[in-house]
Amino acid sequence: MVLQDAERGIAIDRGYETMFTLVKDMFTDFDQTIHAFEIENSYCPGSYDLSIEGRKFAGISQRRMAKGVAVQIYLAVRGDQDARSELIREFYERSGKDLQEKYKFPSVNKAVMGTLTNSFGAELSINDTVLRLLNSLRFYAGELYSSTLTAEELDLLPAYYERIIQRNEKIK
Repeated sequence: MVLQDAERGIAIDRGYETMFTLVKDMFTDFDQTIHAFEIENSYCPGSYDLSIEGRKFAGISQRRMAKGVAVQIYLAVRGDQDARSELIREFYERSGKDLQEKYKFPSVNKAVMGTLTNSFGAELSINDTVLRLLNSLRFYAGELYSSTLTAEELDLLPAYYERIIQRNEKIK
């Protein structure tokens, strides 16, 4: 997500909070509460780790750029999070995390890592998650959403969406 810079610059928390709000909105039909705080001993820990019941499923980062801020998210929808956690833990170990002092790398504990599928107890697909994202974006953008797309772009949208579905089917 790219946020346009305001006159005084974007406050650092604004990008994080915007993405956090978007993710919460995407999954309002589930009863679990999504929290944002650092999950110690997770991989790539940060102050805007997203978690459910203490298990991290997402991490938000952002970068300043000319006239704006780019906000990114890592979102674990499904899959073997234990294996991913072990892979990252091993990467940190092999890269010599204890041989340097500039950065602190966590001792990854797979017990603090999770996926949305496991946290919600429901099979979520990547396609379902993309659809949730598009619906939330449409809601938040309101009239701006439809007015920023030309008639030609609106005509192309279904085909592009279908390409996303087909591409994601290949990686299941």
